[in-house]
Amino acid sequence: MTAAPRAGAHLDCARTQAAEFRPVLRKDLLLALKIARKRLGLTDTNVSVLATLLSFLPCQDQMTGAEVPVAHEMLLVIFASNAAICERANGMGDRKLRRNIDRLVAAGLVRRKDSATGKRFPIRASGKIIDAYGIDISPLLLAADRIIRLARQIKAEEEEIRGLRAQALALRAELLRRADTLGKASIDVVEGAKTILRRVTLGVEGVRAVHHQLLEIAKEAPYPNRSSSPDNISKANPTVEELRSEDTVSSSQVTKTISMSGADGRNVRQVETYKIEIKKETKANKQDFVRTEDASDIWFSLENVSTFFPDIPKSLSQLQETVYLLGRFIALSERTLAKAIASMGWTHLLKTLDYLIGNASRIRNPDGYLARIIAGHQTRQLQP
Repeated sequence: MTAAPRAGAHLDCARTQAAEFRPVLRKDLLLALKIARKRLGLTDTNVSVLATLLSFLPCQDQMTGAEVPVAHEMLLVIFASNAAICERANGMGDRKLRRNIDRLVAAGLVRRKDSATGKRFPIRASGKIIDAYGIDISPLLLAADRIIRLARQIKAEEEEIRGLRAQALALRAELLRRADTLGKASIDVVEGAKTILRRVTLGVEGVRAVHHQLLEIAKEAPYPNRSSSPDNISKANPTVEELRSEDTVSSSQVTKTISMSGADGRNVRQVETYKIEIKKETKANKQDFVRTEDASDIWFSLENVSTFFPDIPKSLSQLQETVYLLGRFIALSERTLAKAIASMGWTHLLKTLDYLIGNASRIRNPDGYLARIIAGHQTRQLQP
């Protein structure tokens, strides 16, 4: 008596009618199905049944045991019984399996290939399985490329949504700090933005719309005067003409102190928390950004920065305001920005900010990232 054939297909079987498709690994297809299931109108259980059906394919190399891609040469008709499929699907009920297969048939991902008796079994010729009656999963494999592309598109959209949502929430926080400069209608929009951004169903266009609306409000609201701010790196706001006429920039210090009360009769000294010195601009920085005739080319080469601020800053004060607002978008501290301006110069900093904004979805700690860039820049400056 010969042993009963294993449910599924064999590597040495020959297809009578081959439907060609690009070979694909089962794990890649299943990952794409999980990501794109909602767009495809599938449930988690539907995907689980597809995974079970795919598990019957002989996708292991007989010599090495390594996973091999599913190819059109394989027999893609699963002739396992419902009992065998249910057992492999973690004990799924027979009626539940039938409902899920019906749904997959309706979705066009599998089709039934029934015999006259409605039974599933392999068709043999010369001792080899050449075809079978059962559940044909070739429609799923023919759609594999489309499903994988859809999954990649969804992942890209999710990353864009995360980045835009983070920028919008940072901008919202900044606008709330400037609430006294906003009208009631603008405040209502700013306060309601967080609720809208929390919606799971909000797509890329929805997040973009909220972000754009907040940007428009930010343009209308005057930015706080930083001349008295401890993080201000300049005591004056010269125009472009004044900048061009200057040969040097005077040194300034940014110092924060914490005073401790001496009311208890003890002598308590002041503690300096940090100190940033801004030295004279280097020869390279004397023609930095606002001084150069190529300011327009530099600005519009910054794809992300120029998208947020299409108008080129015409003075150091405008440039400074823009940089600090960009820093708010990606959660950079003013202290780190002040250090960056002092050590890197405007052009290098703007290029760095452009990169950070463009990669906001994958850089978890932008402030720490910029701090490491500053440290590397300062190390290079100290080298002879």
